[in-house]
Amino acid sequence: MPLAFHLDGIADVADKAIRDARAVLELRETDRLTIARELAHQAGIGHVLLDNLFERPVVTVRNVMGMLEVSYDVSRRLILKMASLGILDELGNRKRNKAWLYRDYFNLISV
Repeated sequence: MPLAFHLDGIADVADKAIRDARAVLELRETDRLTIARELAHQAGIGHVLLDNLFERPVVTVRNVMGMLEVSYDVSRRLILKMASLGILDELGNRKRNKAWLYRDYFNLISV
């Protein structure tokens, strides 16, 4: 196969990687602004949770308790608030031990 064919393929992959990285950065900035605007006094821990979601896009209340070193109630309220803002989505319909997904980010990295 000609070298030009391989170089075109490499260029296409690189272009997609750049587009994907830009999309992730835009999502992060949009969600940071939403958190700053809507969470008021909890914006600080909201931003810490958001940063952690890029490493672990599925969380539970107990995970967030450990990440942020906060109580169960603070963790639960933060998750519910971020869900009401459209940042987190509940996975399934479990009554206990619910899991939450940072769906917009998950969709970006899963494609």
